[in-house]
Amino acid sequence: MRKKLRNRLIVWVAILVVIGLVALLRPGPEDRFISQLKSKDVQKRLAAIDGLKSIGSNRAWDAIATQTDDANVQVATHAIHALGGVFRKSTVAVIAKGLEDSRAAIRQASLVSLARCSRRLVRPTLIVDLLAKETEPNVRAAGFQAAGGLIIWDAMPILVASLRDENRWVRLQAAKAIQKILGVNHGFNADDPVDKREKVIKSIEAQWPSFKDAVEGFLKRLEAK
Repeated sequence: MRKKLRNRLIVWVAILVVIGLVALLRPGPEDRFISQLKSKDVQKRLAAIDGLKSIGSNRAWDAIATQTDDANVQVATHAIHALGGVFRKSTVAVIAKGLEDSRAAIRQASLVSLARCSRRLVRPTLIVDLLAKETEPNVRAAGFQAAGGLIIWDAMPILVASLRDENRWVRLQAAKAIQKILGVNHGFNADDPVDKREKVIKSIEAQWPSFKDAVEGFLKRLEAK
């Protein structure tokens, strides 16, 4: 009787061991999503990026990062947006690399995502240097959003000059960025007639340099927290 019980116990232990091994060998959600990134189906790859984002592990972020320079613009921008707001130096570096991409949509997505990252991890010169040479209106507008969100003082000359831009969206985003950096609404309206806009612009040009100490003081207090 004891021998039978012992044999049964051995059988059950063996079954449990097999079940455990199967569970260990079976790929988890993270592994499945990483594998799915290799699919030729764009929708499956987009879904995999979303799945990895929901997991939010370092391995998941690194896997998403491999898609940021993909030949498919939809996949690349989706990956870049997924990484926005991730406070990892390596992740921010991947996003910033998109600023060098020849495709405007990639540069725009990179700027939008950088605006959501920690100011401590984003070099202001990345934004300023891009804005100094960028000609695509939507990318410039995204750059202004980043400059305002990250409170980049060195972008002020470009922002003020852009209030005279022919593109309404560019003017609007430049004005919003200036307001965020200075903390003051100068009453600029991107839809006003040229002469009315010009009066406000001249007022801003005369005043904005005097805000430097206040802005730098605010940033020091912010970084000290």
